[in-house]
Amino acid sequence: MFIGHIWAEYSVDTEESLRSLEEEFLLASEEEGHQNQNIYIVSAAEVKVLLDQKISDFITRLRHKYKIKTKVVSAACTSVHAALLDFGQSELESAFIFILELNREMQQGCLNSLGIGNEREQDGLQVTPGIGLVHVSKERKSNELYIASCEILSQEIGISGTTKLISNLTSRLDKIPQNTKCISFNICSDWCKSLLQGLEVSKCKHPVKGWLPSLEENETHFLSLKPILEIKKYRSLIKTAPIFIMTLGGGGRVGCLLIYNNWERSAETRSYKISNLATSKTSFDLHSDCEKYRMALAAKSKSDYHQRVSKALKYPQKQYRGLANHYFEWNTSGCALE
Repeated sequence: MFIGHIWAEYSVDTEESLRSLEEEFLLASEEEGHQNQNIYIVSAAEVKVLLDQKISDFITRLRHKYKIKTKVVSAACTSVHAALLDFGQSELESAFIFILELNREMQQGCLNSLGIGNEREQDGLQVTPGIGLVHVSKERKSNELYIASCEILSQEIGISGTTKLISNLTSRLDKIPQNTKCISFNICSDWCKSLLQGLEVSKCKHPVKGWLPSLEENETHFLSLKPILEIKKYRSLIKTAPIFIMTLGGGGRVGCLLIYNNWERSAETRSYKISNLATSKTSFDLHSDCEKYRMALAAKSKSDYHQRVSKALKYPQKQYRGLANHYFEWNTSGCALE
């Protein structure tokens, strides 16, 4: 799988960000020869982000104006990985991924509802809104980046869950080429600290102290846009060595991406195909879930709002813990996005 056009920016104003996204989409479409347009809509907030009327109106307008097909998938902050996994399993030859981490208040509300946000006695994560676009293809072209591997690891429930996840991460780190540059995931959460501490003593071939710094440090949180921003930041480095990006996601997830320069692929990665991975997904009705978030926004108290949002979100739910490469999709049949 190959990455062609890639773009991302921080967002101050949602409408302005969406206008920039449309401009970038048209530019990328022209570069790719105006093939059949299939678009994945992703956000760590799942379908809650679609309650922003500016966003839902934008998607609806694009669908009618450019005759595009959309699909909504998510897996917390590993939602880009979810789109890549779904694309890899599909019969599509190419697709766009729209990363919509817009509307700070709406995004922050999800983190706060789970106790990891910026309210009193929480972990302190603060959302930095952003937007991004990625074009992916199964056909190799010049100057494209090569996705050598894409996975979503998942921590099991129980005392041994963290230990097993660290073991899985160590195994992945030991398998990547020795010259690979690893990118950290140093955010302010107790879970993050426990993973880093475990990896420090795991004696893996790529010790934590040698990792490149993440764009996310301490409280700063870019949600599912993290790996895209880091590919952009380290793109020039990929010309000389592959990079391995790790992204923490709610519900015990760790997204892993191994990225090569198209012309620097090692022989052992060429046989890797995302379509060969064992993946799974759970489907939901978009209209039904949007209604749950509408009820949450109408809650009369903050505690009621938090409770409703945490129940509506899929990724924190315990039945999905320990399921590697699992993600969520929403049926858009009969709604405005269809």
